[in-house]
Amino acid sequence: YNYTKKLSELLCGYLSIIPTYEIETKAMPVPAYVKNDNTLTYGPLILNEILSNNKICYSVIGIDEKFKNYEEIAVPEKVNDIPIVSVSGNGFSNMNNIKTIYLPETISSLEGKPFSGCLALENLYLLSARPPLIANSLLSDANTSCKINVLSSAYREYRAGYTWSKYKSNLTSFEKESIIIEINKLLTCL
Repeated sequence: YNYTKKLSELLCGYLSIIPTYEIETKAMPVPAYVKNDNTLTYGPLILNEILSNNKICYSVIGIDEKFKNYEEIAVPEKVNDIPIVSVSGNGFSNMNNIKTIYLPETISSLEGKPFSGCLALENLYLLSARPPLIANSLLSDANTSCKINVLSSAYREYRAGYTWSKYKSNLTSFEKESIIIEINKLLTCL
């Protein structure tokens, strides 16, 4: 968005016209709005625009206050065709009632203590075929007995990962098809 905005301003300057800005929403059930230059709220998610591998992506940096009591949340793979690739240090912090979180296959890192204060968290579903980068504090200040559900095809890789070894007892495997309906139902509500 910022790149497009800057390009638009540059072109408008050459053509001596005044630019107008719109965010393309592509049939989103909940309108997205920009809080500032790099932050977007999409349903319950507060997203920050970041660069990852020289591409514009989003990171989950928080949950809108009015959604803090949700028991289940599914993070979409993309918003406005921009992938969500990480969850920041306090992305889901203090969601006291959250029991289940579904993270898409586009997630490549879970930073700091993303689930701090999520004491009711029972299930974390990771749809990524490759283990995301994590700190040793993944479940710090959260329910440390939370099940970390990973794709059956990736289970061995998660168990073998150096930083994931701390969570071997939390890891369980699942087949993606077994939860697709639930994820789609949650994403339809966004």
